[in-house]
Amino acid sequence: SLLGDLKSYLIDSLKGIKEIIVFGKGLERLSNIDKKGNEINGVLHKLIRHRNFVMALPDLGRTLARVAVMAICSYGMMIGEVGIGGAAVLMVVLASSFTPVIAISGLSGSLLQTFAAAERVFALEDEKPQVADPVNPKKMGVNSGEICFNNIGFTYPTRPNVVIDDFNMTAQKGEKIAFVGESGSGKSTALRLLLRYWDPNEGEILVGGTNIKDLTLKDCRNNFAMLSQDTWLMNDTIEENIRIGNPNATHEEVVEAAKRACIHEFIENLPDGYQSNAGEMGSRLSGGERQRIGIARVCLRNTPIMILDEPTSSLDTLNEKSILKTLYTEFKDRTIITVSHRASTVAGCDRVYRLDTN
Repeated sequence: SLLGDLKSYLIDSLKGIKEIIVFGKGLERLSNIDKKGNEINGVLHKLIRHRNFVMALPDLGRTLARVAVMAICSYGMMIGEVGIGGAAVLMVVLASSFTPVIAISGLSGSLLQTFAAAERVFALEDEKPQVADPVNPKKMGVNSGEICFNNIGFTYPTRPNVVIDDFNMTAQKGEKIAFVGESGSGKSTALRLLLRYWDPNEGEILVGGTNIKDLTLKDCRNNFAMLSQDTWLMNDTIEENIRIGNPNATHEEVVEAAKRACIHEFIENLPDGYQSNAGEMGSRLSGGERQRIGIARVCLRNTPIMILDEPTSSLDTLNEKSILKTLYTEFKDRTIITVSHRASTVAGCDRVYRLDTN
């Protein structure tokens, strides 16, 4: 049961790694994983001690019996009571006494496998991240929401093709900006560069007038609220899933965010309301319901910049229109960057940037 809980928690964390990074939940998730791992280790240690004790008893009995036989035979030979036949018996006893040693030597294969697995784990721990905090980070003051891409060029480390080449964009406080283009044109990549999943090969990205490479990852990402196309939900209550956007939010604030995302009435009609469990990876909810909970999460997070990656891909036209109206009117002071293939999604934006694959 404990191992199953840990596996479920790990899967949740891996599936939602982007949201965990942006919303600053990494240390909390790692701490919970450590606690669950320590619980499992405690149980395993008890089981191993018990198993070793049980397995040692028959071996101990056989060994003591063999030693006793050897001692008796040796003494008999010394006083002349044991002849060649007795010596032969002694040799058989000596040969048999090597059985435990042979059994122990059979563990070498298992030990080699263990060492090989440990080597892979240590190699993973030694893996260096693609981006890291600067040696002497700058402190960002109050960010107004200004964003500037200056001559950005980027190529993925594992791919030969240039994804973004000499891209320039400036967004002022409160502007609503859209990125459009064909699949593979670099729209989502531009967002990931802004969030510092990677650093650009060329150019610089400024947020609030500060180069994001001069900020710690935490300080950089504290400026953003992000909604992905595939909203990640924990195996927890709907209220706690919304509260990821702001862990200190009250129930009333969670409800207000849900109303803005047009999901409040649906939640209220559930048997347990906001305490209803979303299921593993949100399996008890539809794609549209998960996406609206993600929108509520973004609304709850008080940041100067909102990033929306295909924010209404799973919504019908009516809900899309209502939610976009809320985002673009009630959050006038926030800078919003939207990636979408839908013309209706970007219709209310101040400016639209088209990224091409060529």
